[in-house]
Amino acid sequence: MQFWLINSIFPLLTSSWIFSSCIASIPLSIWWIYQRSALPRGYRRHKEIIPRKRKAINRNRYRPKKVPENLDAIIVGSGVGGLTAAGLLARIGWHVLVLEKHYIMGGCIHNFEDHGYEWDTGLHYLGDLEKRKELLDIITDKPIEWNQIGTKDDGTYDVVVYHNGRDEVNISEGYKFKAGKKKFIDTMSERFPDERKALEKYIELVENVAGKKVFFLLKVVRPKWLAKLIYFFVKFTFEKWARKSALEVIQELTENKTLQTVLTGQWGDYGLLPSKVSFLMHAGVVHHYLEGAWYPALGADDIVNKIVPIIEKSNGAVLTQATVDEILIDDNGKAYGVKVNGNEILAPCIVSNIGFLNTRDRLLPEKFVPKSWSKITRDNGSLDLKYLFIGLEGSPEELNLPSHNLWSYPHEDYDKYLEEYMKNPLEAPMFAFISFPCTRYRKEYWEEKYPNKSNCLVLTVSNYKWFERWKDQPQGKRDNEYEELKDKFKERMLEEFCRYYPNLKSRIVYSDVGTPLSFEHYIGTDTGAYGLEMGVWRFRSDISEVLRPNTEIPGLYLTGQDISTLGVFGAVVGGVLTAHSILGYGGIDDILTGRNLISDIKHQLQQCCDSV
Repeated sequence: MQFWLINSIFPLLTSSWIFSSCIASIPLSIWWIYQRSALPRGYRRHKEIIPRKRKAINRNRYRPKKVPENLDAIIVGSGVGGLTAAGLLARIGWHVLVLEKHYIMGGCIHNFEDHGYEWDTGLHYLGDLEKRKELLDIITDKPIEWNQIGTKDDGTYDVVVYHNGRDEVNISEGYKFKAGKKKFIDTMSERFPDERKALEKYIELVENVAGKKVFFLLKVVRPKWLAKLIYFFVKFTFEKWARKSALEVIQELTENKTLQTVLTGQWGDYGLLPSKVSFLMHAGVVHHYLEGAWYPALGADDIVNKIVPIIEKSNGAVLTQATVDEILIDDNGKAYGVKVNGNEILAPCIVSNIGFLNTRDRLLPEKFVPKSWSKITRDNGSLDLKYLFIGLEGSPEELNLPSHNLWSYPHEDYDKYLEEYMKNPLEAPMFAFISFPCTRYRKEYWEEKYPNKSNCLVLTVSNYKWFERWKDQPQGKRDNEYEELKDKFKERMLEEFCRYYPNLKSRIVYSDVGTPLSFEHYIGTDTGAYGLEMGVWRFRSDISEVLRPNTEIPGLYLTGQDISTLGVFGAVVGGVLTAHSILGYGGIDDILTGRNLISDIKHQLQQCCDSV
């Protein structure tokens, strides 16, 4: 009898459950479709305005009358992270004001001219272009033209060389980083024939670890308890790689000391020794360039020139020479505006794109700084850099200049070299990054702007403290002692340049050094050229809770590389995360359906195209 009841009733219950599930799934399906096809949150129908034409798009000096009315958001700092956030918000109809202290927009992606030459400052090459181009196309009024850099016949974009004190070194003996996973493994295997399996495992691990996006997802998930719940389930695999240094992981794959150093030879891209940087960061950089490297064909500032019109068309503005003195906080602890040159500008949403430490120490009244922010100190800043700008007589073709980068090291022990150099920078062996930006432009464009000229950029590590005594002297008018110190470094850096390109020594017509004081004056930071360093500490859960777009101050958001990872596209991702947070993305409904701002904007733009 009991079995008969079970056999008779269970199919009915099952059928009823299936029927009920089908009925219940109808509204769920409708909800899912709506989530995937809805207009962006915060979207406002708006009529695009035609921006007033200017001689230079990336220069627009601040005047109170230029500030748009009825602002929705103010962004402090026009680096690419802030411009990305502004571009996304402008796409949905928001009125956004971006304020920049320098007279040129762009932060670390601006170019500058001097003595008839042009140089970049922070964008030297970019990777993973296929994915990044899709995002950039959304926030630019016209597509950016890109040139692939590197040796044309084999796609070499980086060469790592150890000179061991020799006065002249042939670059051909260096270790080549070639575009494409197979080429990379094959090329390295030629130099390390017994290490092919280790190399294959290394690349497989890099792809696996770089593909873990949970670090970024947790920055925008809300509420916090949900982020903590997700982290609980991924904690083991995430921390396994985030808490290990790059060198530590590679040492587990191979015992070959030279291979270990070569595989970490691009450590200048993340500005921290391989023995200290998180493998998660290292894997991200290696994967970023695995399929090659690119550069804007019209120069780095072409990115700025094509984002700014999108902001202006939505009745926004990007204004230069606008130093923000303070973020305004009301008695209830809410951010409601900024003070610029003595004038108050108000908006319900304030975004800081000038770095975590600058935001905390320079813009916020001390009584409003969240206690949790004290976990991060100024000692957590990154390495400083010195720049050598070289102007050459002759076209890139005439001089036969390579478009790949050169990473020059005195020997294979990075920790020892850096320790020695920081103790005795005028005599100890020096590291150098050498590139020829002119080779990466569209040929016709460069020839028209700078006929019979070429440029070169040499970078090496530095220390703000070496120059700190002159910080209060005006830029460009510091005393002779400062200039003499600069000349000593210039001589040393020119020696490094001529070590590899002795034939170009007679073609040098101009050279000058930019110190950390120059960086502070134009970029506004005295705690390193890379923002906060990307050590293992950056991936601790308590630090991630601080370095996220939302802050404990209502109405105040952070953006840029400090809430993401370093580099140009790290800053771009920071801008994307901040726009998501401002507009309320990242809830459980978005996680279940995969809804995000980028997809919503693409859907919105498609609707606009269909209606035309």
